[in-house]
Amino acid sequence: MTIHDHHALAGARRGERMGETHDPAPHHRHVEIAVHSVACDLTCNNPAAQGFDRPGASAPMHWGHGDHRRCDARTAGVSLSINFLHLRSFYAVASERSVSRAARRLNISQPTLSKQLKALEERYKVKLIEGSRPPLTLTSAGQELFEKARQLFAVADEIGALLGEDDIDSGTLLRLGADSPPYAAEFMAAFKAAVPSAQFRVTIANALQTNELLLRAQVDIGIICEPTIQNDYTYAPIYSDRLVAIMPASWPDEGLAAFPLERLARETLLVRESTSRTLATVNRLLADAEIAPGRTMELHTREMIREAVAQGIGMSLMFEKECPPDSRIRVMPLDTRSSLIEIKGYLAVRTERKRMPLIRQALAIANQMSTM
Repeated sequence: MTIHDHHALAGARRGERMGETHDPAPHHRHVEIAVHSVACDLTCNNPAAQGFDRPGASAPMHWGHGDHRRCDARTAGVSLSINFLHLRSFYAVASERSVSRAARRLNISQPTLSKQLKALEERYKVKLIEGSRPPLTLTSAGQELFEKARQLFAVADEIGALLGEDDIDSGTLLRLGADSPPYAAEFMAAFKAAVPSAQFRVTIANALQTNELLLRAQVDIGIICEPTIQNDYTYAPIYSDRLVAIMPASWPDEGLAAFPLERLARETLLVRESTSRTLATVNRLLADAEIAPGRTMELHTREMIREAVAQGIGMSLMFEKECPPDSRIRVMPLDTRSSLIEIKGYLAVRTERKRMPLIRQALAIANQMSTM
């Protein structure tokens, strides 16, 4: 789920090799101003970082919000600028929940990444990440820092865009979560045509899981069927689709041009898992028509359902785009005027990141696809 901090990390990527560090690009140095609040939170809200864990030391009045008066006094002679590379490394690991994936994302070695993360934890005497195998877990302090770092890099992206940094880096990685392989592939093709050097990491899951990936920042963008609207996200319509009936090629159609819904009472209906948007759409349609299938069988994936249909195990209702040509399967429109067979898919992004060139390009592609 990761968020690819294209602009905020661009300068840090250049010239870094096996632990070698350097100053980020000049237009990113503004982050040290915003980092002040991150450093203060780490020190003010952590007794060990301030030295209050020593015998005889008096604790601040309240840790929840930090004792800023005490913090200011104890840090008056100390630089409050977090090392940008260390924070960047933490953010990548926290986003990916994996050191190896974060290292590939930043184009540095795993030992270098681990060293930078350890340096950040040791400087502030706070544990940020737990576990040794993916998925790694964020501590409460790590989760708080992750949220602040996300805001920080979003500001860096906005300033980069404001200063005219509009180009997308060669080899840029876009992490895409989608609940529909056909639409994900169509989007990738359109994006690749606009940005030939773009690279993708794609996660296919159902709509609920894809939405969760987006909420946890494990993907940059999501292509989601009828998503649950979140206030801090921007949604752009990207496709429309409709339910159709699929059955074995040998199914007796009796000369029908469309499949009558009442026929389901005599059929075995193959369905997706309970959290599937496809199943939710099917259930709304059947409830509205007051029709119950003869039997139902849950097979979880589209691929399994299509194979089961081809083998004559039953029939199913699927979205038209998800029914590739197959001589073993017959596809028929549904004999209904109900608008409940129709769905819309959206490209979803975090609103705070929509000004990034990478995300702006994705939104532009979504707009093109929705008007085709």
